[in-house]
Amino acid sequence: MLETFPRGAALAVLAPPSTRFAEIVGERGDAATQYVGLTGTQVPAHPALAMRENILLEGLDAVVDPVALLRGLAATAPEARLFALVANAAHFGALAAFYAGKPLGDGHPLVINEIGPLLTIGGWRTITINSIFDETIGAQAPPPVDLNLGSMRFHVTDEQMLARGRVHAFVAIAEPS
Repeated sequence: MLETFPRGAALAVLAPPSTRFAEIVGERGDAATQYVGLTGTQVPAHPALAMRENILLEGLDAVVDPVALLRGLAATAPEARLFALVANAAHFGALAAFYAGKPLGDGHPLVINEIGPLLTIGGWRTITINSIFDETIGAQAPPPVDLNLGSMRFHVTDEQMLARGRVHAFVAIAEPS
């Protein structure tokens, strides 16, 4: 995702320390790109957030109160464009892992129909929401198809269900309202 921003673009990357974004931003070696660690729903008091035109947010679905995070971010960066990278709670791989005993998410896992309203309540105007597809799942044949993921087997008979389940994540682009 980071590679879609040209070098020199004013970008703040707001992400939990558990992600690799701090390392990736460091490897990028671009002074215009700043990493800001996200812990909880409190927006960090970091000058990079107020001074950047673009904010890449990872972890919206991993916080307990995403509305508080979005409102705080809109207040801190009222001129910034938001690029929120959001994991899809309905991804077949995530559901298979959940049924195998792993948590679905740390905060509030999201599906596409929740993202737009969440952004609106949080003080943002949605420009677009794009899907990032998992090309390893179900791309080989149209439904009906059996997907074997770990110890789970999904029998998918509907094209729309297959499309929803193949989405690994979403990129929601928004600006303060």
